[in-house]
Amino acid sequence: MKNLFAVILIFSLLTGCDNNQEVNTSLVVKDTDPVQTDTSMPTSQPIVEYIWQKEGPDFSEEKLNELIVKWNARIDAGKYDMDGANILRPRFEDERFNFIWVLLWPSQEARDVAWSDWNANQASDWGKETANVFSYSPENVYGFESS
Repeated sequence: MKNLFAVILIFSLLTGCDNNQEVNTSLVVKDTDPVQTDTSMPTSQPIVEYIWQKEGPDFSEEKLNELIVKWNARIDAGKYDMDGANILRPRFEDERFNFIWVLLWPSQEARDVAWSDWNANQASDWGKETANVFSYSPENVYGFESS
């Protein structure tokens, strides 16, 4: 009886790994018209940007939460094309950063437009609001295409 179960198990594993499966052609789309693309639309991949933050002498979780609310209001008012943001806290201590502010952009173009506007219209006031709470250095901003 054990051998029968072993044979059934081996057979089912082998058939489950078969690469020669037939394609169900009834589900294939028959429309062969080319898709029209707008060449003025951004074509780059989504960008994930990591901004290393260093806690200042006045840092507290309460102040961070207050500043997050203010930051969200600035992002909404600026109508930045952003997919989201997160804060990551490492499970280890590192003298270079205490937490990472992660920004999710739909494209490099959207990121560049938003940062340009931010630097021209928001950065000075934001720097005053976050002074002694947390800070970052432009050398510690890292962007990656997601995959």
